[in-house]
Amino acid sequence: TAAVALREALADGRPDVRYAAALSLGELADGGAVEALVHQLDDRDLMARQAAVIALGRIGDPVAVEPLIRALRDGPPDVRFQAATSLSELAGDRAVAPLVEALGDHDLEVRCSAAAALGDLGAAAATEPLARCLADPVEVVRIEATFALGRLRDPRAFEPLLALARQRESGFAACELLGAWGDRRALPALRDVLHKGWFVPPQNRLRAAATLVQLGETEARAYLLDQLRHRRMEVRSLTLELLGAVAGPAALEPLLA
Repeated sequence: TAAVALREALADGRPDVRYAAALSLGELADGGAVEALVHQLDDRDLMARQAAVIALGRIGDPVAVEPLIRALRDGPPDVRFQAATSLSELAGDRAVAPLVEALGDHDLEVRCSAAAALGDLGAAAATEPLARCLADPVEVVRIEATFALGRLRDPRAFEPLLALARQRESGFAACELLGAWGDRRALPALRDVLHKGWFVPPQNRLRAAATLVQLGETEARAYLLDQLRHRRMEVRSLTLELLGAVAGPAALEPLLA
């Protein structure tokens, strides 16, 4: 079978073959490859090691938890940051302590990945360490910590989320989280995003409008409906998606049309 051939390819002399084989075994969720993939965590090639970490996360066998924790603590940065993500996929509560430890890593990508993983896990025990990351000297780490705290509904994330909602790169995700919070104190910031025109990417304005609708501002629904006539197909497509999610029965006629 394909899985058997791919397991054999993990021992290939070429690192690019080992890399591709590991990723493919992860896609197949081949539990029979776990032992070999754990062994590949010590591969001399960095990319092959990364692929093994990714594959073990996708397969989800708990046997891989302790090896991945070791990779998070002792591997090179490119392996450590990927190990954080994989641990969030399979380790549950066992991942929380090592991920909190990784928030203090000297590599910014590892800190970012650990913060995102803790938010994905819904790790309420991590709110205090994540809150300390709001003072990290690196902006992207502060952003990931804000999003993680936002997913955990920690009130310390609210003001940073309002600031992120106004930014081009992070605005969409921030507006989406604010909608999940349902806090009407966000209305002024969301209106600001919606009415900035050309200074804001259209997808951010759409997400702000959808969040305004979620928070009870029905006039923002008219903006969404108007975007169904936008000249760009990707804008129309996102508008349809958001209307279906937030606009209720008022969107039925335009969606049918």
